[in-house]
Amino acid sequence: MLPEPEMQDPANYFEGSWADITGLIGVIEEGCGHMTAVATQPPGVGQVLGLGADGGVWETDRSFDELYDQWLDGLIATYSTLVEDTAGGVRMHTIRSADTLVQWKAVDRLASMRGITRPTFHSVNEIHAWTAEMLGYYETLSPLRLTPLSQA
Repeated sequence: MLPEPEMQDPANYFEGSWADITGLIGVIEEGCGHMTAVATQPPGVGQVLGLGADGGVWETDRSFDELYDQWLDGLIATYSTLVEDTAGGVRMHTIRSADTLVQWKAVDRLASMRGITRPTFHSVNEIHAWTAEMLGYYETLSPLRLTPLSQA
């Protein structure tokens, strides 16, 4: 998981309309409406920016290659941890006792591994309801055994 962006120097922060940020492609949903984006138009093609839910935009010092490598390393580390944590099967009581954000992420990962399509949510209440439904559903399934990644 990528670290939360730290608020940069206020001189590099502005609030504007969507027209002001035309040409930015959101590549990572950070949560709560915040995104990491990449500029696709001059003058900053390839620049990685943070987008706030309040319309704020801040520059970062990361390149897209660094961002992608960090994201990929995070996914591999998360998968490796999940393999270790579920060696005896997925324990729903452990996930249920975790904090809300961990539950959401665990349910999303398990849905992906089980081939379950995650719906689009329009509210936190919908996320909570789906998470509870999925946790109950997972408890009815046989244990999921994950295969470690090869050391390529």
